[in-house]
Amino acid sequence: MDILPDFSLAIINDAKLAGYLFDPNHGEGWPKGKFLLQAGFEPSDPTSVWMALILQASSAEIVTRTTD
Repeated sequence: MDILPDFSLAIINDAKLAGYLFDPNHGEGWPKGKFLLQAGFEPSDPTSVWMALILQASSAEIVTRTTD
C-alpha cells in the first residue's frame, strides 16, 4: 500500500477555503463546500477542514491507473 509522501507539508490557505469551498457564488467550489457543511464542517473553523484533509492524505492508499 502506497501512502501520499510528504502529506504533512501540505499548505491549505484559509482564504482558499473561504473563497472557494464556502463561497455560495463559486460554481466549482460551492458544491464541495455544501457537502462539507452537511458533514458538520463550519466556514468559521477552516482549521478543522485542513486537519481532515491532512488526515485523509495521511491514511488513504494511493491508487494509480495507466491509460493509453
